[in-house]
Amino acid sequence: MANFTVSTTFPTLQAIGLGFAYGIYTFFAALSLVFVVRRIRETKGRELEEM
Repeated sequence: MANFTVSTTFPTLQAIGLGFAYGIYTFFAALSLVFVVRRIRETKGRELEEM
């Protein structure tokens, strides 16, 4: 999904400016990193539980 989104939006954003395009992609990458750090629980050292 992400690859499709980048592939389809890049030509339009490139027309505005490469710095703008890469800035938008960097912003969303940083936003996803914040989400993962805050919302995804650490599983290191835990055993898998049966469902």
